[in-house]
Amino acid sequence: MSKHYDALVGRFKKLGHLQHAQTFLSWDQQVMMPNGGNAARSEALSELAGMGHELLTSPELSDWFASAEEEALTADQQVSLFEMRRQWQQAETASYRKNKQQPITGQWQPSQDAMDILCKQGAININFIEDAIPEFILYWRGTGEASSTWDSKFVQHVRRQWQFFNGMMNQDKSPQIITGSWQPNESVYDVLRMANIERDFAERLIPEFVLYWQENGSAQCSWSTKFLQYVKRQWARHSQPQTTGNNYGKQQGSDSAGRIRDRSIIDALSDRSWAS
Repeated sequence: MSKHYDALVGRFKKLGHLQHAQTFLSWDQQVMMPNGGNAARSEALSELAGMGHELLTSPELSDWFASAEEEALTADQQVSLFEMRRQWQQAETASYRKNKQQPITGQWQPSQDAMDILCKQGAININFIEDAIPEFILYWRGTGEASSTWDSKFVQHVRRQWQFFNGMMNQDKSPQIITGSWQPNESVYDVLRMANIERDFAERLIPEFVLYWQENGSAQCSWSTKFLQYVKRQWARHSQPQTTGNNYGKQQGSDSAGRIRDRSIIDALSDRSWAS
């Protein structure tokens, strides 16, 4: 007796009928559909697809397959059972992945595993990683995409930027005082492009950045990396509604004597070890 095998055959026969109907209706939609009928036909096709998905992923199928394995089946039936199980497992895997996919939130943080990959295996400075989080969230929230692999995307995002950042560090060796005509290395804009930060936004920040460090009088080995850090922090502040009051890239950050007086600018220009 093959009770559960027969139940599976009956279920997959229904699925075959639904798929046949979908194929015919889809062809008819593309070739014969009169004007004005597309919306209703698309809705019908979506409904049929949903019905098929429910039939193929319903909870009882797991028990049916397990019981059918114990039944006395012919060689042909075993082949048929194998194929039905394969289709069911594919649908279950796709359904599981879809259910795990979530849009990124404003509070998202990389997992400890992702941090270990970047910090321990990649030897990437933790401050550099933390500074990459706001821009990562901002970009992906803007796309509205849902994913189950945010950690993997973030690891790739940081690694690419770190590679360019190290290239900038290797170009600058001896400490120098910033000059009034200073401009960032072109590779800064390459990194910012990876972070989906607009070049125009960064260029507007140059005057206040130069002014602050001229007043500070410190010498740095890499002003480009210092500027990169500043732009990222200002971009994160500018892009969040509660902190959009910052006067980024404008001379309102200076008083009549040209001195920096905006505390948000001073805070954003404070040291981070990765940019030193």
